[in-house]
Amino acid sequence: MRNAPAVLLLLVLLASGTPAFAEEPFTSFRAARWEPPPFALRFTSRAGQPRRDYRWVGTPVIGTGPGSTAAIVARATCGNSEHGARDCTGVTIGVGLLGAAVGGAIGNLVGRAIPRR
Repeated sequence: MRNAPAVLLLLVLLASGTPAFAEEPFTSFRAARWEPPPFALRFTSRAGQPRRDYRWVGTPVIGTGPGSTAAIVARATCGNSEHGARDCTGVTIGVGLLGAAVGGAIGNLVGRAIPRR
């Protein structure tokens, strides 16, 4: 069993068919215009061009879930302390808004990544 890693590596190299460092042969030269990847274009825009993505839809839709969850968890855990405040309204609202802000930021980023057609 001491040679098991070496045998496994040999099997992987033989099963691949071509070495990992092999490249496709150079057959022709294509003078193509370079374009940035499509994902990079979604985060930049020129002045005057509307951004066609779901950033403003993703912000409230995804922000609602973490905000509601944070508020429910804050309300459930606030009254557990013997020396804590008896009124948990402020803590519940504050933690809920913090969760909604974090979820909204994530939703905005997810919405930017999905193009609108």
